[in-house]
Amino acid sequence: MNIRLKDIAAKCGVSINTVSHILNRNRGDLYDPKLVAKVKRIAGSMDYKPSRAAQSLVLKRSRIVGFIVMSEPADGQVQHYNEYPFLLGMSHELYHHNYHTMLVEVNELGYETELPPILRDRIFDGLVVHAGFSKRLQAQLEKIDVPIIFWDCGIFGKHDSIDRGEYETAALVIRELMALGHTRITFHAGSDTAWNRYTTKGDAHFSYSARYEAYRDTISKSGTPHVISGYDAAMIAGELIKNGSTAVVTLGESILPRIILAAGMNGWTIPRDFSIATFDHSERISAGAALMVGGAPYDRYAAGIHAGTMILSKITSDGSPIPSVVIPGAFDTGETIAAPRS
Repeated sequence: MNIRLKDIAAKCGVSINTVSHILNRNRGDLYDPKLVAKVKRIAGSMDYKPSRAAQSLVLKRSRIVGFIVMSEPADGQVQHYNEYPFLLGMSHELYHHNYHTMLVEVNELGYETELPPILRDRIFDGLVVHAGFSKRLQAQLEKIDVPIIFWDCGIFGKHDSIDRGEYETAALVIRELMALGHTRITFHAGSDTAWNRYTTKGDAHFSYSARYEAYRDTISKSGTPHVISGYDAAMIAGELIKNGSTAVVTLGESILPRIILAAGMNGWTIPRDFSIATFDHSERISAGAALMVGGAPYDRYAAGIHAGTMILSKITSDGSPIPSVVIPGAFDTGETIAAPRS
């Protein structure tokens, strides 16, 4: 049976408009709290389900927040799996406030002059944008007049962004390794292509630049930087031997199996003979039998909760600026870091 507002109003002894204000328009503040409780109780007992479409027309809000990521894989492969914990955190926070999240994958190369239709059509009450949006498309976003929060976009303004202190976090990892006695620390720079692009053109994601530069600046105080790139385990093993490395730091976790294989080729046991640290260890992912890698954890789920709180504040304040959030770095040794053998 389809329960209508007039059915609830009749049972409560109030007008349809009063019931609509309380149940559908978030205007319960206009009425006595006892009346609000009564209307909600009776609506619940009648199993009333409000029409989101009707609410949207009345409130002029969809109650949907778009999460924009810069990936559109034609082959179906997951390009950035670490977006998922963030999406969950944001979705859980929004759900508590009767909002929902929609994932929007955008390959911006296909939109040279304008935003894709799903963004131009103004479906969303607000947007949370992940790293990768070019300045050109950021300018396009501003034209649609929707509250926006930027996450890990390298936008370090006082308002409307969430970023991890990448330079400070990477420097912390190096200092902690040095405090344990490591002075021959190798930096793994990812693929040859990424390293060459950074060194020749300065073209890299802000976190890549920040992590390398923090490593270079910190290690240079008492040692010599040693950088390797590429994924061949035999090459990595040889370079670590040549440098006399006692530890390696990585940009993220994807290279770790290759590093572990290279250490095995050299006859090293981790962490007794050799330490591995990463600047970006995913938090809240069930470890199971996985090796707990040391370095700097990044709790993206918590960052997603921050994003949900911030975008809700912007929506309810009609787009007023929200103070930016910088997620502080931390360090743990995990199961892969120890003092070097004397």
